[in-house]
Amino acid sequence: MTLCPSKDSRATLLGIPQELRDKILAMLIPCLKPAPTHQGDPDSREYLNDTPSIHQTLVKYLTTIPVPDGIPTLKVNKQLRDETLALMQHLKLPSARSYRLDVMLIDGEELMPTWLYVPCLTTRVEELVANLRDLGPFSHRYGRGFRGGDGGPPWMVWCFHSLLIRFLEAGPLGRQENRIDRGVSVQSVVLDIKTPAVQPGMIATVENSTPGRLRRMNRETGPKIFMHPMFILGFVRRWINFISGSRSYGGELIHTRVGILKLMLDGVLVEEYDVSEWLADMPNSAWKVHAYAIRERSGLKTVPSKD
Repeated sequence: MTLCPSKDSRATLLGIPQELRDKILAMLIPCLKPAPTHQGDPDSREYLNDTPSIHQTLVKYLTTIPVPDGIPTLKVNKQLRDETLALMQHLKLPSARSYRLDVMLIDGEELMPTWLYVPCLTTRVEELVANLRDLGPFSHRYGRGFRGGDGGPPWMVWCFHSLLIRFLEAGPLGRQENRIDRGVSVQSVVLDIKTPAVQPGMIATVENSTPGRLRRMNRETGPKIFMHPMFILGFVRRWINFISGSRSYGGELIHTRVGILKLMLDGVLVEEYDVSEWLADMPNSAWKVHAYAIRERSGLKTVPSKD
């Protein structure tokens, strides 16, 4: 349904009973989509390396990602904007500048993100909440992405890194024809790790969740033992420590465009990281001065430099 913001149409919409107007407004508000129950058709996803800082093919996105239309009544007049926002709050929907993302961990070696809620396209995001769900083992290679490499970090580090960096450059959009950085900033990034909805006996202990031990266990039982969510949480903590003091591999984007990072387990806050403190601890340089200016223009918190 298209709402024409002409004077006559505004008068018509505001002239009808509130109950009927709420029903019309509800039709214009995007819903929170359910998370996928399985990885789906392999041909429905693709690796993307279409933004300036992404060079690896580590995360599989849907081949078709619709561009959000936005909520037209937020732009008509103050009354309709206020009523639309009140209805969104009544429906317990996130705010108009908040996004929701589902991320499936497939066989412990790749990520498959799906956008569940994108009410508008903006470069000033209030909150990005990503739920990480482990779909468990599909083969004897389960967990291989968490194994150390040849002197470098496990490739799952680059999966998480790629996922965040691409969001800061492209937002919730699909494949880009040109390698354009849209300059997205976000006040809060939340990664909520979910415990698999399986019997407790199908989840390994934290100690047995290493790739080698999982491989041995799944050879004995068949591919059915999941890694413990606390093992994944600890891994993500190490990734956050990895990016906290580095400008390399797109890390400078995180320092200039992210307000805070929150790490959660089943909806419970485990740790919160203030990125402005990371920036304050970095050595003084022309880049650091520029980074402070970018954060201030984006409305992100800054603290005095400690160097």
